[in-house]
Amino acid sequence: MSGLEMISTPTPQLKIMIEHYQKVLSPEEYQIFINDIKSTYIKFFSEIAAFPAGPERAILGHQLLTPLIEQGIAQVKPTCGRGCGTCCNYEVEITIDEGALLAALVSDGLMIDLKRLAIQASRKTKSEEWLQSSKNPDNRCVFLGDDQACQVYEFRPSICRKHVVNSNPQECGKTNGQITPILIPFAEIAMSAILGQPDNAKASLSKALSLALNNRPKQTFELEIESDLHQPNRAISPSV
Repeated sequence: MSGLEMISTPTPQLKIMIEHYQKVLSPEEYQIFINDIKSTYIKFFSEIAAFPAGPERAILGHQLLTPLIEQGIAQVKPTCGRGCGTCCNYEVEITIDEGALLAALVSDGLMIDLKRLAIQASRKTKSEEWLQSSKNPDNRCVFLGDDQACQVYEFRPSICRKHVVNSNPQECGKTNGQITPILIPFAEIAMSAILGQPDNAKASLSKALSLALNNRPKQTFELEIESDLHQPNRAISPSV
């Protein structure tokens, strides 16, 4: 991306947005636009980098990202809702930090289908099985409850937070559905800053969770988050 080489792992949506504005803005306007993105990215990146890798940093990223998404969907109402669940049958990528956070919840007693998790984790990335969506019961997210609601909603990964549409939800389950995602620029910059942390690679949810569960230390302790970024300080207590 011209002028933004410092962003090591931009989201595809951020790339598309920048390419669009490079075509429609004057050189002077585009440079102002790029400088704004740079300063915002540096701010987000520095806030996240202040925390060590792991579940705590995943929660910090969520605290940074969620208010930005809420501001965006206040302007464009999404059609997604509780019980929709179609996107919970596709392969999604999460960060290693988020894999560790989800593993903490499982280790703390949350029941999931470990057999289905193993089936999903054994697949190659972007395998054809995922194209079957909900038609293949093995595609169902291990955190999706019988009521079609997320069992870890408060701790759901960043991709699940920012993926919202304002098209008919039924289109999401079609092979060539007419889907209209809601693009929230600041959320894309924040997500790029999360992905840009040098020790926070991304992988499919099943692979990242399986890796974290297999590498999990025996001891547990209470996880506390203290952040004045966008939300009041709060403490949670999955064992980590």
